[in-house]
Amino acid sequence: MRSSPVRLHAPEKDRRDPKHETGRSARQSSENTAETKAGEQPFAGIAFGKPEGDNVYARLTDEPFVVAVRRGLLDQISPDPLQWQELSIFKFKPEQIHRLSVTAEKELLLERDQNNQWHWLKGSGEINQANVQSLLNTLSSLRAVRWLGATTPQHGFANPQLVLAFTTSPDNKTSHKLSIGAQNNDGTWCARLDGREGIFAISNSDLNTLRLPLEAQATASPPPTTTPVTSVAP
Repeated sequence: MRSSPVRLHAPEKDRRDPKHETGRSARQSSENTAETKAGEQPFAGIAFGKPEGDNVYARLTDEPFVVAVRRGLLDQISPDPLQWQELSIFKFKPEQIHRLSVTAEKELLLERDQNNQWHWLKGSGEINQANVQSLLNTLSSLRAVRWLGATTPQHGFANPQLVLAFTTSPDNKTSHKLSIGAQNNDGTWCARLDGREGIFAISNSDLNTLRLPLEAQATASPPPTTTPVTSVAP
C-alpha cells in the first residue's frame, strides 16, 4: 500500500516522560515546555494509502490495522506546515500596549503617559478614547480565521491597507508589527506579522475595528435659529 504519512505533533517532554503513558492529565500532556516548541516532536503518524471510490485507506504508522475513511478528509489536510500554526496571533492584555502606531492614509502615533492616559506623538485634536480602547481590545487578542501559507504577490503587501505597530514594554523595546493586505474571496483579509513566517486571514469585522478613526471628529455647530418676524398690517 503506497502511503502518504501525516505526522501529528506534541512537545518532546510528553514523549519522554513515562507518566504520560500512565494517566497524566490532559492539561499536562498538552503543555509546552521551555526546551521544545509545540509541533516539533511527533506523537502519532497517519499513513494514507490507495484510494477506492469515495474512500481512502489509512492506518496509524505504528498500528497494523487498516481502515477506510472518506477521501474528502485527505483533501482537507494541507501538507504545508505554515497552515498548521496556532490561530492566536497575540495574547496580550489591552493595558500592556504602551505605544501604538496606525498607518493607513497617514500615520498616527500615540503613547501612554505615567497616568495611563493616551497622548499624541503624531496626530492632532482630541483622541477618540472609545475607539482607541476598541482597537486595543481587538489587537491585543487578535486571532486568525485560518493560515494561508507562504507570501505571494496576490496577498497585497506591496501596498498594505493598514499597518499597526505597537510596543508592550515601557521602554518601547519590545515591538510588534501587523500588516493588512488584500481582501480574500470570502471577505476575510490577508495579514502578516513581522518576524513570523506565513500569511493568515483575519475577519472583516476585526479589520473594521482596527481601522476605527482615532481622531475625534469635530461636532458641527448647529446653525443659528432665527425668530420669524410677524408683520402687522397697517
